[in-house]
Amino acid sequence: MFKIIKSFLCLILIFTIIGCINKNQANKRGEYISKMKDNIKIGVAWPLEDYAETFINGIELALNDINQSNILNNKKIEIIYKNDKSSVTGGVEIANEFALDISISAVIGHRNSYISVQTAPIYENAGILHITPGSTSPTLTMRNYQYFLRTIPSDIEIGKQAADYAKAQNYKKIVIYYEKNDYGRALANSFEDQAYKNNIFIVDRRSIISGSDKEFREEVEYWKLMDFDAFFLATVMPAAPDFIKFARNEGFENPVIGGDGLDHDDLIRIGGKCVENTVALSVYNPKDNSKKNIDFKNNYKKKYGNYPDMWAAQAYDTLNLLAYGIKKADSPEPLKIIQAIKNSPKWLGVTGNHSFDKNGEISDKKVVIKKVVNGKFEFVNEGESKDE
Repeated sequence: MFKIIKSFLCLILIFTIIGCINKNQANKRGEYISKMKDNIKIGVAWPLEDYAETFINGIELALNDINQSNILNNKKIEIIYKNDKSSVTGGVEIANEFALDISISAVIGHRNSYISVQTAPIYENAGILHITPGSTSPTLTMRNYQYFLRTIPSDIEIGKQAADYAKAQNYKKIVIYYEKNDYGRALANSFEDQAYKNNIFIVDRRSIISGSDKEFREEVEYWKLMDFDAFFLATVMPAAPDFIKFARNEGFENPVIGGDGLDHDDLIRIGGKCVENTVALSVYNPKDNSKKNIDFKNNYKKKYGNYPDMWAAQAYDTLNLLAYGIKKADSPEPLKIIQAIKNSPKWLGVTGNHSFDKNGEISDKKVVIKKVVNGKFEFVNEGESKDE
């Protein structure tokens, strides 16, 4: 009951905020920004304390490249960081702050789909370009938003490719274990739909609520009575490695497949030997041989002392894509930026090609498959990209 009341109050807060924002805010924003002589302001809304270091590194590296290269005709990009703390309430408060600041052109965020689903209408109503490198919920591109772009494939595409991988491994029976939120449900649904088409039987499907050992024990005791080939995990850190460790310690040797939520070094750091052979889907292949990626890796290593991961690459590409749109539009006005990006046949970043449909969905970005081997990620389908 408490959770229902809390959710209801959050919705009231969201709709109250949307109602408070002037309906003419989008037009006013465009007019104001077109006359600005100051820096181009970009908001970044992210869970800054949760596995965010590499993401921030990617933003900062891109910011340095853009501002030093002077590609925006003597204008600089200024980043305004906000910590949404992986909270809907926190995300909504930040979205409201950005919406009321008429000088902001775009917001990069949020990491979590359950936050972006609630904040997207606020950005839309305010006329802010909302570009997410992390939120994969399909609903975000089903609402005819004018100001929305996604630089990561949706759960539909990731789930489909995960199920195709399961078919290629000849798995016939699978258990789905998913996080009970927008991300987990959408990814689990997509995987299950494609599994059905691939003649894979879903033996059981259950949700992760607390991520505690007590909860894991209740589930695995039930699954000990079943015969199945693999687990599909639609969850993120730290629930994924915590569950895999628990299952291995209970005697389960079944292979594990997961989505982009498992693509993090903490999977290996937390899971140790228990996560060997775990498969994750990602959108960044550090072995890609394009000049852009080679330069990115070298510059990142020089500045931060290690090589970039998916989140560093996603952050780097997303800010560079925004700069590309500003340059192509010859304007920092949100609507002109997004029109310039959508009207471009493709833009090549370190994570591959970027082109978008009318709803802001990325259409041809490659999904790569990674497996933990000897304590490191190896790539199952590395592929190659060519420079434009």
